Amino acid sequence: MKKLLYVLAAVGLFVACQPEEIQTAFEVAPAKAKVVIKAVDVNDGSEVDVAKLGLTYSFNPAPADSKLEGNVIYFEGKEGSPLPQTEVTVNWSYDGQENASQSISVPAVPAAASLTVPMTIVVGKRNSERVIKEEVIVDQENAWLEGPYYFTPASGHALVDHDGKMWAKNLTEFMLKGTVTYDEVFGQVVTDVEVLNDAFESDVMLYALIYDYGEEVTPVEKEIRVSAWSYYTAYTYNVCVPCYVEIYADDELVGKVSCVLYENFFKYKEIANPEGHGHYVEGHGHDHGGSDNAGGGIVVAE
Repeated sequence: MKKLLYVLAAVGLFVACQPEEIQTAFEVAPAKAKVVIKAVDVNDGSEVDVAKLGLTYSFNPAPADSKLEGNVIYFEGKEGSPLPQTEVTVNWSYDGQENASQSISVPAVPAAASLTVPMTIVVGKRNSERVIKEEVIVDQENAWLEGPYYFTPASGHALVDHDGKMWAKNLTEFMLKGTVTYDEVFGQVVTDVEVLNDAFESDVMLYALIYDYGEEVTPVEKEIRVSAWSYYTAYTYNVCVPCYVEIYADDELVGKVSCVLYENFFKYKEIANPEGHGHYVEGHGHDHGGSDNAGGGIVVAE
């Protein structure tokens, strides 16, 4: 029995001891996403229990399926299809604030990939009579990619550079099965704070606190099956998105908070092994797998 150790995070694959019937290992999974909601009090930035808010949500456009569990909204596209860019609106009532809402823009997700999007919502009624509001500008056009980051087996199947990607070879008639462990990364970090009116410095700094979500890294396991006579690979992309929060007091711009939003996509892919003499079952170019979890965070608390 062979054990391959991977570093993307760590990947352990085990070759089956007995031959299995050669069959399709995967259907192409739908794109999946989830929005993780954190609520903070508008007056002091303290965290508020989301269960007290009576959260509801809506989409534009609507995905194929969705559900709310605790502080997480899960949704996905049709089988084998990507998710288009989607706007998610969250509604709540809390502490004198009735039927409030806030929206987040979730970027498009490729088929068989998934991502996690953190969202900070500001709840409650301000103690001051001043009308303070914030507007969030997400600069998708100037987002940048880091990666892709591939697994690197320490032993077992050899790596090969093919068609611009790194792959491992399965040159056997056996399927492989095991788990991929990768790092789910999401978060938001404040990079700059600009106070334009000193009288409202405390308000601007409060929003800097609210939007400095931090960066969270969580190991996630994904079960996979690898087809016979295939090249297979697992990798992530890190995506960094600039975000600008403008703070207004009685409609006067009094401060700006600059952030960077983090997300990462996880992908598993396999193709016919060029050395397999046509024995591969799936055919060329299929993306497989997908995950209920994928890294990445893009906080777009609008």
